[in-house]
Amino acid sequence: MFRYVVILGILILSCKSKQKALPESNNNDAQDMIVIIEDSYFPTEEPFNLKIDDQKSLNNFFSKLNRTRKPGISVPIVDFKEYSIIISCVGEQKDVDRIELLRKSETDNSIEIEIVFFENKDSQDFLFYPFAIYKLAKTNKKIIFK
Repeated sequence: MFRYVVILGILILSCKSKQKALPESNNNDAQDMIVIIEDSYFPTEEPFNLKIDDQKSLNNFFSKLNRTRKPGISVPIVDFKEYSIIISCVGEQKDVDRIELLRKSETDNSIEIEIVFFENKDSQDFLFYPFAIYKLAKTNKKIIFK
């Protein structure tokens, strides 16, 4: 009986759960962009970027996103008095399964956001349609994607 308890204890202690950590931001002030969703499939071939400032537009985007997903991704509830949503869909990409948005610079009139592509080395020439959704502090500045 003691052997079984020891073996069971070793098995329990040796198991580790896999966690996928999101990259940390370089800037820790209140103006940071917060990741809502990063995924490898949004059904579009043409790249586009959006800034959303109301719940109805966000619901509309998620209805398009969830057309091919069962169950669909739930629509986040956002306080649009304090935040805006920015969305980048880069269309068809070969071997790029994830994108990340990084704030590069900010002027009095604009915020420059860089789209960073992450290659999937194990994809064996698959096609991906990555997109990212971020929450950003409300601003009237123009968003420029690079």
